[in-house]
Amino acid sequence: QCLPMPKVPNPAAWLRSFSGHHACLYLGNEPETFVLPKQDLRCILVLNRGNHNCLAGIHVFHENRLNSELNNAASMFAAEFVRVQQSDRDGRPIRVSVPESCKPLVKELSPDANVVLKFLWEFMPSEMTPPIPATRLKFAKGNEEPRDRAELRKLRYSDPNLESETFEGLPQVGAEMDAIVGTAQALAKLASSARSEDAGPSEVIINIAAPAEDAKVLGMDVHFKDGNIIRL
Repeated sequence: QCLPMPKVPNPAAWLRSFSGHHACLYLGNEPETFVLPKQDLRCILVLNRGNHNCLAGIHVFHENRLNSELNNAASMFAAEFVRVQQSDRDGRPIRVSVPESCKPLVKELSPDANVVLKFLWEFMPSEMTPPIPATRLKFAKGNEEPRDRAELRKLRYSDPNLESETFEGLPQVGAEMDAIVGTAQALAKLASSARSEDAGPSEVIINIAAPAEDAKVLGMDVHFKDGNIIRL
């Protein structure tokens, strides 16, 4: 003789009755949400692979100015390895080549070359004409030969403000470093725009002074290569 069929509640009813609640063993605490960290695509540009398809310098990053250092290192990579092979009569790029190491950008961004070029052009020199929708992107194999060990040394950033370990009278600055660097670069562009077209951009160096005992804010001087000083 068969056993009687037990009356088991419908699992869907359980889900409705416990909607919004989680099974957790930590006395009512909500379980942690595990989310994969967002990848920073600038790492594709700044990674030292030890060959001739990347910068020879090895980056040393600092937590309190990481964003500015990544931007500067990516700009150095773009200036050296993003090459405009052909332009139209108006100077607009028609064909651009980049190393094969940049192929992961296609997977992470889009198969559309314009999307990849738009990302790369964020780090190109400001005087470079932006690409057009018809611009073609080519991934060049380049030189995969390893560099000599003598070439592998600490990278020197092109921005002199990122070369100083500390500012005089102050500990290392924190998140405000990005705002300071951005302000200095904007002032440099403003100063260079008043010059003739043949003149190059001004080099700008930030000097942050420790506040006086009765002062509530820091003093910041922006020194330009031509001798001009702007005090903020």
